[in-house]
This record gives sequence, C-alpha cells and structure tokens, in this order.
Amino acid sequence: MVTDERRREASGAVFLSDGTGHGATALLGSRGKLGGLYRLILQWRPGLAIKTVNLKSDMPSVEEALRRLDRELALARQGKISLLKIVHGYGSSGAGGDIRIAVQRRLHELAEAGQLRGCIYGENWSKTDDETWRLLQLQSALKSDPDLGRRNLGITVVLL
Repeated sequence: MVTDERRREASGAVFLSDGTGHGATALLGSRGKLGGLYRLILQWRPGLAIKTVNLKSDMPSVEEALRRLDRELALARQGKISLLKIVHGYGSSGAGGDIRIAVQRRLHELAEAGQLRGCIYGENWSKTDDETWRLLQLQSALKSDPDLGRRNLGITVVLL
C-alpha cells in the first residue's frame, strides 16, 4: 500500500513510497487519478543501472526519432530495463527543438495512458529537484550521471 504521496501541481510529478523508504518519482496524467489520490505501483530493483538511448545521433527526422523511441521503449520492456535516459537534443542545430518537443509530448502521452511510469525532463534532472533527489536516494549510482545538475534540455529520464 502506498503511504507517502505528494503531487507537484505544475508538473504532475509524484513521489510514491511503500513506507520502507523505497519509491520513485513519476509523471502522472489525469488517468492516474483514482478516488482523489494518485496511485502507481512501482517495481524497483536496487542497483539497477540507467540505459542511455541516443535518438539524435544521425540527425533523424521527427518521425524517425519517434519510431526509434517507440522501438527502444519496447526493447527496454522486453529486456526488463526500467530506467532509460533518452538523448533527444534540444534544438541547437536551428531546427527549433522539434525532436525534443515531439519526444517529450510522446512520453507525456504514454505516461497519461499508463504505458510508462513517468519521466523527468532534463531541465529538472538536478539534485535540487525534489523528485530527482528522491530517485537518487533510491539509486545512488545515478549521482555520478554526467548530465545530473546540468539542466540539460536535450535529455529525458524515463521510468518504465
């Protein structure tokens, strides 16, 4: 049973704990609301590493980047990987960040549909962010992530 629930109004981010100090941060959509409280069942494995997926390596079209995202999410599920860092770029090439916007929109839609547990956008991937800090407490190995604290608009951390 979830005993510690907190909802951040602006982002929809939630930290859930089972009362043993284990829990995770998630971005929940309106479909995650049950009986006035947000509920999310998390299966977290201590020591789990983050897998990095680079969607922008060869400057794909938005459509190709979204296909790659869907494929990588499916492969992660099959491989029982529950934490991904998606590198989508932030639009430095002058394209306006179309891939970043499309990827973050897709991830938000998947979270709302219950197909992933949540995501932390790169601009929030910092020890000073409450939700990120709680995830770091669960996965201390993530504290050495090179993007942590850089407020990197070009990444998103995904909880499957």
